[in-house]
Amino acid sequence: MGIRGPVGASKQTLKIRGDSRHRHRSDTLELPAGKPACPRWLPAEGKRLWRLVTAELEAAGAVSRVDLAVLTVHCAAWAD
Repeated sequence: MGIRGPVGASKQTLKIRGDSRHRHRSDTLELPAGKPACPRWLPAEGKRLWRLVTAELEAAGAVSRVDLAVLTVHCAAWAD
């Protein structure tokens, strides 16, 4: 039988919310810091969006190297 209920928010999310009432789960996922490198094959318009989006996400502390695929698909679709 699996775990019931929604997945708990990460420690970083709870800290941003200022929510200290809830217990912090010790098994939450901690993602590696840093933003992914922009793929060279993206069109110019996709690269412009990449720089804009990753800068905003990095300033918010909400981007990680594992976001490469999602950002790539988003920027490629935008360029199309």
